[in-house]
Amino acid sequence: MAWRSIVMIVGYHFTLLLALMLRFREWPDYVRIHPWADNVWSVMTGFPSPAQALPVALREPWLEIGRSVPGLPLAQWSLQVIPFNLLVGALASLLFCRLWRKTNSLSRPVPVISAIGLMGIALTTSALTWLACCASPSWVVILAIMGMWPSTAMSLQPAGPALALAGFALLLTGMVIHDDIPAATKNIL
Repeated sequence: MAWRSIVMIVGYHFTLLLALMLRFREWPDYVRIHPWADNVWSVMTGFPSPAQALPVALREPWLEIGRSVPGLPLAQWSLQVIPFNLLVGALASLLFCRLWRKTNSLSRPVPVISAIGLMGIALTTSALTWLACCASPSWVVILAIMGMWPSTAMSLQPAGPALALAGFALLLTGMVIHDDIPAATKNIL
């Protein structure tokens, strides 16, 4: 089951990178591995209180793959791999794989409910940057890349945690509903 979760996470990030390359019709020209632990330590010790530092530390990237602006040390677009988002994605994919294994199919309504929740989690845990969106690593960049006005997309950013929680609620609801269905009727669903 863990290997399926790893495949889902790697496939998800590969799909995001492929979407960026197709949208902008350019290959990435850099890969950067950030000193994640050092950056988190600097953030945690550089802020006056841990409550202020924690949200910033959770957004620190570990890996960045992107395309730079010619002649400038600035990313035109990039995909950032953030450890906290990896952890959230791993939890969501493990839960989904557990449900998938229990139902043996995605053609039944209960896993479909959970799949919708998983898509909400996947959307809100992406970390893409685009110069048109102030190069801010955020899930709303996907919306802007798909055609939404960048200013409109950026205004939706505060809703990210609520959408992720709603995704987890749908995922867990699907699991609870599946567990509550009597064994004789599970074959019908």
